[in-house]
Amino acid sequence: MNKLMRSEWIKFNTLRINWGMLIAAFVVDIALLVIGLIFFNRSVGSGDPVTDAEARIDVIISPIGLFATVVSILAVLVMASEYKSKTVIPTFATAPIRSEVIAAKGIVIAVIAFVSAVIATLVNAVAGGLVLNARGFPVDIADDNYVQVLGGSIVFVVLATVFGYGLGVLLQNSVLSITLIVAIPMVVEPALAGFLPDWIDRYLPFSAGSAMTTPGGTDQLPAWQGGGVFGLWAIAVVIFGAIMFERRDLGNTD
Repeated sequence: MNKLMRSEWIKFNTLRINWGMLIAAFVVDIALLVIGLIFFNRSVGSGDPVTDAEARIDVIISPIGLFATVVSILAVLVMASEYKSKTVIPTFATAPIRSEVIAAKGIVIAVIAFVSAVIATLVNAVAGGLVLNARGFPVDIADDNYVQVLGGSIVFVVLATVFGYGLGVLLQNSVLSITLIVAIPMVVEPALAGFLPDWIDRYLPFSAGSAMTTPGGTDQLPAWQGGGVFGLWAIAVVIFGAIMFERRDLGNTD
């Protein structure tokens, strides 16, 4: 397994598009943070920027959502692009136990997502906190909700990335997988929430995951339960994708 993980890291490290995607994720995150800080005292939803601590936390953390989407797209490409380029065939010729290769790829991309999420979250927390404090909107770094949201944001990025990777394994198609990783949280789940009962809606993957990035959790789920539900979804997609992957004819990678 160590050799497979080392091999997958080498493959990831030698492709410029992978680093380009990571850079793009950080650029998007920083751009959204800057825009949010500039307009913070003009547009903070229903909260008062002076008294509403949650509004200040939100402006710092909300860019992480799109950051997670970009890193998830990268995770899709890590697996799905091998089908398009047909490099999946020599990969499994040298490592015939498919489940081990899928696990190695997943671990590598999850670790990359974790490190990237830690960096992005710390940048947002430090830069956002300094700017807001300087503008008279103090952020209490010892606040339990603030710590929960920062940690939850990191876990959210990792789980969203694993979920995206699982879609890439399952569907073999990068375009379809990327479409779903964007559409599910932004279109599908909000649309379903309009007519699904709350007890079902709360257990949809990204709806549940949002509890981790909401101070104190959502009205439907506390933060740790939301993370658990999202984690189960992510693991289930990877496992189901791996099962289907075992049954495929790798000679047909179109």
